[in-house]
Amino acid sequence: MAKKSNTGIPGLSFSWKRALGITQAKREFTKSTGIPTTKSGIERKIGSVIINALLTPIRDKIAISCMLRQIHEFSSHAIRHGLYIKNQKRFFCP
Repeated sequence: MAKKSNTGIPGLSFSWKRALGITQAKREFTKSTGIPTTKSGIERKIGSVIINALLTPIRDKIAISCMLRQIHEFSSHAIRHGLYIKNQKRFFCP
């Protein structure tokens, strides 16, 4: 049996929130501020903030170590091959 809509006519429904513009106002508020207005949106936002707070220090340490390794590898390669120019203070990658 088909699900009965709130108007009693199958395929036709009415929403007083949409009729008054509440849904559109909530969407515009969320898009402009980035603050979710639904329960699931708020839970998702809080969860991502907690995860980012926990993982950011680890991610930063990894990024710094990768950058230092790349600088070391490139500078040792550049010095070996004479690609470092003191006056211009930049590296040329072959």
